[in-house]
Amino acid sequence: MQNGFQFPTNWDLNGLANLVAPAGGVGAYSDCNGDPNMFKALSVGVANCKDPSYNANFIGKTWDYPFPGQVGQRNSLRGPGYFTVDTAVRRTWNLTERQSLAFSAEAFNVTNSVRFDVFSALPEIDVSGSFGKFTHTLDGPRVLEFMLRYSF
Repeated sequence: MQNGFQFPTNWDLNGLANLVAPAGGVGAYSDCNGDPNMFKALSVGVANCKDPSYNANFIGKTWDYPFPGQVGQRNSLRGPGYFTVDTAVRRTWNLTERQSLAFSAEAFNVTNSVRFDVFSALPEIDVSGSFGKFTHTLDGPRVLEFMLRYSF
């Protein structure tokens, strides 16, 4: 969690924000615009979508800027981790003594699981418009590959 454009330790390196209240549920939720967000408090069921200051109020009540000389709190947010299931099937038929036919099917991310990348959200407490919004995933979509090989 970055503290935005505040530089408590050095003009070149910004620090981390201090967690002053529980952030609530952290996971994958939909915000008012339908975008994936990491905070349950900013989800459609909880947040007041018509009040534009709600996001800033949540940030201000949950995180604070570190004092000069402090470095802030590390590892206050954890992501869901990486998960994917890959599999492959191969079958070879001998047509003659010197000829064969092989078929192969490979599947990557068979379950089509979506795991969002916490670092893509780059939460900074100065930027409330994009606070906690996921922009990338750790894994890709389901991919199927087929191969047919004739050897002679």
